Amino acid sequence: MIHLPNIYGAGAGFGFSGLEGPAGLADDFVGLLTGDRIGVCFEFPGGHQTLAFELEPGVREIEYKLVVNDTVDAQLTKGGENGRLVFMMTEHKALAGYARFAKPVVIASSAYRQYARDDCVVTEGPDAATALYVEAGAFTFAYDPVSADAAIARAKSAVKADLDALMAKRLSFYYALPPCPAADNAIERAYYKAFSILKHNVQTAEGGIKGLWTTPDRLPHRNMWLWDSCFHSVGLRYIGEELAARAVEAVLEQQHEDGFIPHMMTPTGCSDITQPPLLAWALELCYRRTGDKSLVERNLPKLRAYLEWNLRNRDINGNLLCEWAIEGDPRCRSGESGMDNSQRFDEAATLDAVDFSCFMKNEYDCLARLEDELGYPDESARSREKADAIGSAINKFLWNDKLGIYADRKMDGGISDVAAISGFLPLWAGVATAERAERLRLLLVDPLAFNTPMPLPSASASDPEYSTDMWRGGVWMNYLYMVVNGLRRYGMNELAANISAMAVNNMTRWYMQCGSLYEYYHAENILPPQMLDRKGPTTPPVDIRRKIFCIADYGWTAAVFIALLHENETCHDGI
Repeated sequence: MIHLPNIYGAGAGFGFSGLEGPAGLADDFVGLLTGDRIGVCFEFPGGHQTLAFELEPGVREIEYKLVVNDTVDAQLTKGGENGRLVFMMTEHKALAGYARFAKPVVIASSAYRQYARDDCVVTEGPDAATALYVEAGAFTFAYDPVSADAAIARAKSAVKADLDALMAKRLSFYYALPPCPAADNAIERAYYKAFSILKHNVQTAEGGIKGLWTTPDRLPHRNMWLWDSCFHSVGLRYIGEELAARAVEAVLEQQHEDGFIPHMMTPTGCSDITQPPLLAWALELCYRRTGDKSLVERNLPKLRAYLEWNLRNRDINGNLLCEWAIEGDPRCRSGESGMDNSQRFDEAATLDAVDFSCFMKNEYDCLARLEDELGYPDESARSREKADAIGSAINKFLWNDKLGIYADRKMDGGISDVAAISGFLPLWAGVATAERAERLRLLLVDPLAFNTPMPLPSASASDPEYSTDMWRGGVWMNYLYMVVNGLRRYGMNELAANISAMAVNNMTRWYMQCGSLYEYYHAENILPPQMLDRKGPTTPPVDIRRKIFCIADYGWTAAVFIALLHENETCHDGI
């Protein structure tokens, strides 16, 4: 018997997974669990509709049995009797369930009108029509982007679904997964919640994306992102190796003829900037589990072309240290870096970037190993030579001896005085000298720097601009994962294990309180994640139409949570 997720949390995603059937963007029917009542708020281009459940007077207790990203199963208690409230996605445009001691209703924004038709409550507007159908304690709620008739027909068809069989199928997904390494009930629930998030964020072929692909979150990001997809693959490996590889290949398939790969892709278009190059790293992780040389063979030319594009277009001074594109928006000076609003970029200046350069060094190392595997010694030698040259340049130009950390270099040759989490990537990339690795370790154990209650803030706690706002001090699990692996690379296994255990325990704590795994966390471990600043101050209530809050059910956080548990035995003792 396993302990499945059962924490209801406002803002958690709810929708049909591409692992179950069609799930695309063109007619997506995806919502977020509501906080002021039990229900799901479905977001459409012109407004939103909430399927809510009004509890009957006298309901004294709600016990959640299962809360995952396509199913909620709860027991309601009234007058000593138990009633069941269930709602689950039956396909990508419909859900169905049972409701005893609760009445399903639809609450819509002003863009929609509501009326009764064919035994249904229809809620219709210019961009969406839904139909709520209730029959003998069961109900269905269905959607169509154009036609009320189609929504009604779908709702009446969905009522025929065998919900018990569907529930069994949903549960079988979790029972087929690798068992949770931790013997702690709370961690186990968070572990399976992480898999629920990864499952939810898989979408199916559409437009220019020809197979399964992943998104960081179905709301509000929705699209496919370069480095997110690479981190997703780290967790998806534990669902299936082919799925993990597919997440990476979906990105590689969007490559332009000149080698460029966008940072964000949709079925119909893409952005004009790139993102941290991690594709060779992610592909190698997949290959090490499968041994599938065809996976490597068909992607090697793409990997080479992308790295060459970066060197041609992101190394303006020709010193093998790459620079991120800088933007005019003070809330997002460098979306290309992924560290949108980091104080590293407050001066809006072009920098030889320590993270970009480490990513490039590591990619060439991965490429060299893959070329060795396929028997390309000449190509491997060139890749290894490039990696060594980039590593030498990082050590020569990007060390801030005063701060004891690697940092960005200004175009005039000066070194940045911002101590950021990016400064530890030379551990992960195998660049740091032994002496410098020790100085980095000292910062990692310093409570005035990076040894915060939730470890590894994105900026040193001593930075004058340190805050909870995203990359200005929030804790991001993708970087924590890379630093942990960098520590292991340098034999600092105990510190790596301690950081891993603290992260797992703290993420579990917030899951048990709030019902989700989040985009980033409070370094002081006091504020709930959705109350952290995000490109400006945050005030309740959570409403993504008013402001994007720290996002719930975030893909790479889920992936890293799974990976940390499987890769670190000291996480297994619980919180």
